Amino acid sequence: MPRHMKKAYLLLIPAFLLLFYACNRNGNATPANFNQSILVGSWTLQKEHYVRNINGAVQVDTTETASAYATAKAQFNADGSFASSAYTGQNTLNLASTNIIAADTTKGQYAFSGSTFTISPSLAGFIMFAPVGITGTPPVITPISNTEQITTLTGSNFTLHADVVVSYATASAVKTYEYVTDYYYSR
Repeated sequence: MPRHMKKAYLLLIPAFLLLFYACNRNGNATPANFNQSILVGSWTLQKEHYVRNINGAVQVDTTETASAYATAKAQFNADGSFASSAYTGQNTLNLASTNIIAADTTKGQYAFSGSTFTISPSLAGFIMFAPVGITGTPPVITPISNTEQITTLTGSNFTLHADVVVSYATASAVKTYEYVTDYYYSR
């Protein structure tokens, strides 16, 4: 084999290794590799990043972490059903009912179709949102869009990105609210 061909082969080896590494660097966390059986079981919310936009302008950008005052869990079952709950309290380790400030629970269905994940209704989280700056007659709330996407799914970590857009119409104005939330769970 000519000397210049040996050099070409030697240059191709690192290129192929880099290509294989780049294609597989996320392991099980790539959307094409999501497996519904990995999701089945109990998950504990560790952190929630939340952004609220009103008419395209960021109004809130915050992160909440699990603590003695905030806890949330999700249970995914093999039959495609799920249940989730979240509680926030004050000065308590056991979140006794007299100390609960806010609570949310949801039950519904989830499914995988290839790399597409659907869930309805949304998971309960630390931050329970409501419209702000609206007084008087309750607004007419119109859903615009709701997308939820798993961004990480391994045997021990699960991250869900949610983007919910609704309009709030009152007698004086129509405002578009966008709630963008990233939920970080672990087992």
